[in-house]
Amino acid sequence: MPTILPENCSPTAEPGRCPAPDCDRVSRTSKQPLCDMHYQRLMRHGDLNLHYNHPTHAGMSLEERFWARVNKAGPNGCWVWTGEIKPSGYGAFREYDGDRCIKHYAHRFSMRLAGTLVEDLLALHSCDNRPCVNPSHLRPGTQLDNIQDAIGRGRMNLDGLAIGQALSTRELRRQKRERLIAEEVA
Repeated sequence: MPTILPENCSPTAEPGRCPAPDCDRVSRTSKQPLCDMHYQRLMRHGDLNLHYNHPTHAGMSLEERFWARVNKAGPNGCWVWTGEIKPSGYGAFREYDGDRCIKHYAHRFSMRLAGTLVEDLLALHSCDNRPCVNPSHLRPGTQLDNIQDAIGRGRMNLDGLAIGQALSTRELRRQKRERLIAEEVA
């Protein structure tokens, strides 16, 4: 692979350092002197200074970018997030602030846009649809509220759990030790 070194890079940069202007990060390899960030920018956008250059979002506000990824099914239906979905089933949305990329859960960001997000609380779905970002289906709540909601709707697997009869780790260890001793004696 040939060395990729754009015109605005310093050819006299310290060995092992990225030659991009105002960058002091470590370079990828001796054959590829750019750091990971500048290499990715160059490969994706053809420019070292661009970090987000999606043609369909040029000139869009953060709110417009967010709602462009939502399929609205009427005012009362679920508004399904069509952007990135995490393995947990919840939507993910990225906000860019200079060189920083801030990741958000899409349903929490929807509440933030609606002005109903409370920072220390969770965003609870009333529709049980994880990709839904309809603010009318979301409400703030505590972890206890979330667990009680999950139990009430039958979404929490309680198989094998005898509520009020769970054994402590210490008790489980004692029982295992007694079984091992009994097996050795036998």
